[in-house]
Amino acid sequence: MAAFVFAISLHFGVFISQFIMMLQGALEPSFAGLFTGFINPRFGNQWQGMVLPIIIGTAIYYQKYSVKIFYITLFLAAFMWMNILFSSGRGVVLATILGVLLTGILFKSHRKAWWKLNLSVLASGIMLYALVIFMIYLSTDTFILANQHLIDSSSSGRFSLWLSALQLTSLNPWIGIGPMQFAQLDQNEIAAHPHNIVLQLLAEWGVIATILVVAITLYGFIKWIRFGTAQINTHPKSTILYSALTSAFITANFHALVSGVWVMPLSQLTLIIIIGWMYGLYMQMNTKITTHSKPIFFLAVILLTLVVFIYGLYPELSNLTNWLQTSFEATGSSYLHPRFWSQGTIL
Repeated sequence: MAAFVFAISLHFGVFISQFIMMLQGALEPSFAGLFTGFINPRFGNQWQGMVLPIIIGTAIYYQKYSVKIFYITLFLAAFMWMNILFSSGRGVVLATILGVLLTGILFKSHRKAWWKLNLSVLASGIMLYALVIFMIYLSTDTFILANQHLIDSSSSGRFSLWLSALQLTSLNPWIGIGPMQFAQLDQNEIAAHPHNIVLQLLAEWGVIATILVVAITLYGFIKWIRFGTAQINTHPKSTILYSALTSAFITANFHALVSGVWVMPLSQLTLIIIIGWMYGLYMQMNTKITTHSKPIFFLAVILLTLVVFIYGLYPELSNLTNWLQTSFEATGSSYLHPRFWSQGTIL
């Protein structure tokens, strides 16, 4: 919880510095200047949609321990909603709302507190959104959202991408065209991935792998809901984290149907942390913890893993200069963004 709160606090600090510079006239008033730290606002949306429920869950968890932490985390959550509104992201708004609603339906004992606080945070985010626009307008006489819609109405080429993915699936139904190959197709001039995890799995991994992934995901989620329901019924006041993690997981999966949650590195990392967190809570309550008096085997596995990793990575690092040049030719930028999926290759 502290790590997520700290990350949002850093994000807020950058926002404040940019906002003050706009008020002082040192920076041109614009949405892009307020939403910093991400190459594309949609990458930020993917991260925000997963982290927002965790922040709200943190507020509820600490409400009975510290009023100060409670209000600080609520403010940070409202700040995140404000940023989401600035980004005009439809997918994250819809996915986040669905996550909140479905979590309340699944965990009835937390429903009232969960829905009430999320609604309050959303309302606060809207007020912050209006306040920022108003302050910039008063200071600079510039309406920064003159050409900005609250919710973007374009499809951003998604229908074409989805059609391409379905066509590739029909040509290679069983094993697909291979991982990350969608990005380097000559006919794909819109995006490096189809903005739908199921269609991407179908196109790149094939029908069999897609069915297995979806089935395992659903099985694990059902087991988690049953576990969480039992724990909440037993300890209703200490398990709000289950609602927060469930909402984050639902949000990520719904968002992945219209965005790249499963593609972008930060989104991948955040999602894996959330899934690992859920799995850890489940195993902690359902598995007898034992200690190993001889951890030499586990140490050997870790050392072997490091050796194999370094062995595979070193040749690429020794050729880093050439790779930077190749990356520049492919992207047109000398700044090394982690966008290997755009080129269809890793190093």
